Amino acid sequence: MRTLKKKKLIFANSLLALLMIVGCVYAWFAFNTQNTLDSNNVTIVSSNTLELSLDNKTWKNSINLTTDTAWFSDVKFTDITGSGNGSFLRPTVNQYSDHATVDSSAEWTRPIAGADGVQGDYAEITLYMRSLEALDIYLGEGSSVQPSAGSNTGVDNKLIGGANDTIINESPYSTSTFSFSKDIGVGAVRVSAVQLEVNGNASEHIFTWIPRPNIYFSKTTDQSPVYDASTILINAGKTDYPDSYKHSYYAVSNDGLNKTDWDAATTTFAGVNKITGDITNENSKKLCTLRKNGESSYFENTVTFYIWLEGCDNEARRAFVGGKFNVKLNITAVQAETED
Repeated sequence: MRTLKKKKLIFANSLLALLMIVGCVYAWFAFNTQNTLDSNNVTIVSSNTLELSLDNKTWKNSINLTTDTAWFSDVKFTDITGSGNGSFLRPTVNQYSDHATVDSSAEWTRPIAGADGVQGDYAEITLYMRSLEALDIYLGEGSSVQPSAGSNTGVDNKLIGGANDTIINESPYSTSTFSFSKDIGVGAVRVSAVQLEVNGNASEHIFTWIPRPNIYFSKTTDQSPVYDASTILINAGKTDYPDSYKHSYYAVSNDGLNKTDWDAATTTFAGVNKITGDITNENSKKLCTLRKNGESSYFENTVTFYIWLEGCDNEARRAFVGGKFNVKLNITAVQAETED
């Protein structure tokens, strides 16, 4: 009789991608402009069991995206929108003196990913993996997106405070009684993982991740917002500000441009997983299984990660321009399930 046997964990923390991103975040209802990604601190490290490549040609056990690519440090970010499947849109906005609004009746453009000689609008990282044994690859515990002003386990009081408090990367929109950090813009960061077909279309949209729903700017009107302790909420919960736990985005349909919401209670939408908060053992997501490729002795597979700033998010605001955040992708692996 055939049985499936789950092998023990053979290595943890096998792939560590640490990205220092300087995100200058603008909301659509503020101004739409280019921003900067600082990629001086980008490394991908694996154990000897797993080999990595960015081009399917040069293989190694560790990758530094800054030194091993010609494009990554030149990526420029704009506030764009999308489900995370790799098909993004850049909006057309109506500009006013103190705010802007999305014009869904106008023609929108397609943003571009960073590439050699191209200052892209978002990061697209295709990671090729191979091993001499069959492995199940996961986005594992310890993966997180954190503001540079926050602690490793969450957001500390360096993000908001009184007039005399020391605030890291303080926003010029702080008032005489309330001060806050530009790093609050980390709430607009999104990360997704897909597997691509040869033609570049997503064959499997594995997940879309809202890493920092615990940071929420509650002022949602188009008019010039007021920033105070009642509008910037930190470490509350889904019932206090459910909008922060949903993913809103625009997509093209037969009816034109339409806005879609994955509400706070929805963990899957159209078959796609939505993750919120830090990755734990309980919500870790399987990325792929390494499989034999023809006559090669290697087991192989590929996953593409997207990192972007979601313009529909309330934290995509002018006051948070210049915010800094750290992205940590912690990839773990176990021996693949086999038939005995």
